This record gives sequence, structure tokens and C-alpha cells, in this order.
Amino acid sequence: MIIKYISFSISIVFFSFIVGMIITALIKKTNFYNNQLSNLNFIKNELTNNIIGIGVIKWIVRNTFFKFLNQKIKIERKINITDLKNIRNEMTKSEIDHLFAFVFVLIFITILYFKQNYLFATVMLLVNIAMNLYPSLLQQQNKRRIDKLIFASSSSIYGNNPSAPWTEELDVSEPVSPYAFSKKSCELLNYTYHYLYNIDILNLRFFTVYGPRQRPDLAIAKFFKLIKDSLPLPVYGDGSTKRDYTYIADIIDGIVLSMSYLLKNKKVYEVINLGNGNPVSMSELIDQLRRVFSEDIRIQYLPEQQGDVRLTSADISKAKGLIGFNPKVDFSSGLDAFLKSL
Repeated sequence: MIIKYISFSISIVFFSFIVGMIITALIKKTNFYNNQLSNLNFIKNELTNNIIGIGVIKWIVRNTFFKFLNQKIKIERKINITDLKNIRNEMTKSEIDHLFAFVFVLIFITILYFKQNYLFATVMLLVNIAMNLYPSLLQQQNKRRIDKLIFASSSSIYGNNPSAPWTEELDVSEPVSPYAFSKKSCELLNYTYHYLYNIDILNLRFFTVYGPRQRPDLAIAKFFKLIKDSLPLPVYGDGSTKRDYTYIADIIDGIVLSMSYLLKNKKVYEVINLGNGNPVSMSELIDQLRRVFSEDIRIQYLPEQQGDVRLTSADISKAKGLIGFNPKVDFSSGLDAFLKSL
């Protein structure tokens, strides 16, 4: 008898899938769907999800025959905001399909209870919860869940620390600019979320990134334009300040390696320097610009700016050991490549 009840319940639930998809298709373009149904959030914390066994359902979907019923999303090109919206829309549609299907089966369960067929009603309720309610809750969790995070931090967080080259273990409690303070604050917030919600996080401290698509108001892009316009280069201080210039291609390699590391590891919270490891003084930069442009360059010396640091210098030993980071572009080659890209 139980087998008969289970078989019939599964048949009803499979039929409910079709009903759910039809109802969703009919209301998909309504404000009710887009404003209310698309933003449902029945369970507001991960502890409750764990208690009711959402993690078990997730494992079953990934590792049993159900995986063949779920479309795998493959991104074979550079992702953009439209791709992300499409992925979220597919999650929402699946969530609402199952939710309507769940309600549809509840009608049959209610009828069975009124007929005092309690065993049949209970079996159908359990099947309905497992095959409709849990998948809907799982999609709700998927839409809001962040398991892995890479944060773009900055070398400015080290301030004017004299202990160069800078390692990730140095004290960074004395930022010398609002920008540096904001990066330090974000790293602290990241740790809080890692501690509370088990989010795996890598904080990447970028060191003076330059190259194609660089912001036009930053050196070196700014210097290129000034030279082409035959205007003097503003130099703050006496030219002895040093920066650990890191070419954008090396930074991208570091990000990709970090992504790979995060995907392969759990319970991760790390801070990693991504730099070239060879600081270049402002005077050396100007000499390199003279080489690249083969012309004399006028300099306008100005007082040092408040909040500027005199040196950035990355110790990248941790990056090399942890993620396999190995910058390949020296400063001279990077300048040449940057100029050719313009």
C-alpha cells in the first residue's frame, strides 16, 4: 500500500511541474511576478537552512540522477551584467515553478485529509516537500548565496611603513589617507563575514597597477597624455618616491590564480600582495619615459601631496607559494606594451 501511495504521489508531483511552469509563463511579465514573487525569501539565515537539510538536498541534486534534469550553466566568454541577470532569472523561474507546483499538490493533500485518508495524505505531503518545496527553497538560497569572494584591496593600506618590502603580516592600523582607510575597513568587514557565514575570501592588495585601460587621471596614463600634448609632468617632491609598478596582465594572472585557489579550497581567509617586487623611483620613471618617447620631457616640481606615501614595495613570497603568482612583465617592457596599446 505504501509503495502505491508513493508512486501515485510522485506522479502527481511530476504533473504539478507542468502546472507550475504554465502558471509561471502566464504571469511572468506581471508586476506581481517581478516585484513580489521574484524576491521571496522565506528563510533569512543559513543556520535554519542547515537545520532543515537544504545542504542534503543540494548534495542529492548534484550527485544523483537529478543532476541530469538540471541545466548546467556554461560561460564560455567574458561575462557581463546581462549574463548574470539571465542566470538569476532562470533561478527565479525554477523557484516559482516549484512553488506553484507545491501549492497545486497541496490541493490534493487537503482533499485526502478531508476524506480521512491520513496515511496517503502524509506520504504525498512528504513527497511534495522533497520534490517541490525544497527545490524552491534551494533556488532562493542560490540567488542570495555568496560562497567565494575576491576583494580588490590596495597597497595604500600599508601607509608609510618603513619595513620594506611589505609582507602581509605587517601592522596596517595606521592608514594615511581616506582611501587606505576604506580598504582596511573592507578587509575587516570581509573577515567578519568569513567568520559569521563561512565565506571563503582572498583580499588581494594591488600595487600601483598600470597598463591598457588605466584611468586617465593616474600616472602613467596621465603622463603619456601630457607628453603627447607637450605639457610638463607634475612631480610631487624631489623625484625620490618609489612605486611598485605592476603591469595589468600580471594582475589579471594573479586574479585568475586566486579564483582557481578559492574554487579548490575551503575555509579560506587570506591577504595576498600582488605586485612586481621591484620598486621604481619617479626619477627612473621619467628616464624610462624619455627613452620611450625619444624626446626631452619638461618637469614641474611641486610640494608633496598630503596622504601620499613615499614608497610602495611588495613582498610577493606568499603569493608565489600560495597561488603560484609570478609576474612576468618588467617595468620597461610594460611601458612599451602600454604605449603600443594606445
